[in-house]
Amino acid sequence: MIGPITVSDEPSFARLISHAITGREDAVGNGVRARDGKCVISREPNDMAKYDHWEGYQAAHVFPLHLENLWVQFDYGRWITNMDGVTGTSRINSVQNGLLMAAHFTSALISI
Repeated sequence: MIGPITVSDEPSFARLISHAITGREDAVGNGVRARDGKCVISREPNDMAKYDHWEGYQAAHVFPLHLENLWVQFDYGRWITNMDGVTGTSRINSVQNGLLMAAHFTSALISI
C-alpha cells in the first residue's frame, strides 16, 4: 500500500458511463497505465504492457469528467499535487484522478 486511505464527509455523486473524445485525456490515460501497469482492484498484471497493448484494461477517472463543474465548485483540485504551477485548469485530468482497471470493473466508471 502506498499510503493511508482516509474517509471524508465530502459529497459523492452519481456517474455516467462515457468515453473520452478529446486528446487531453490520452496523456492522463497513458500516465495511469505507466504508473499502475495492472488492475488496481484485482492486481491482475497486464502481461502485454511491454508491447503497449492494453486490451482488457481501461484507465478511468476517479471523479467523473461529466461532473467537472462540481469538481470546480467543491475545489477538489486542491487534492492534486502533481500539477503545481499549472494555472487555468481544474486539474481533473491529473493522473492522480485516475486508476487502471480490468475492463470488467469499469462498467460503473468513466473511461479516460
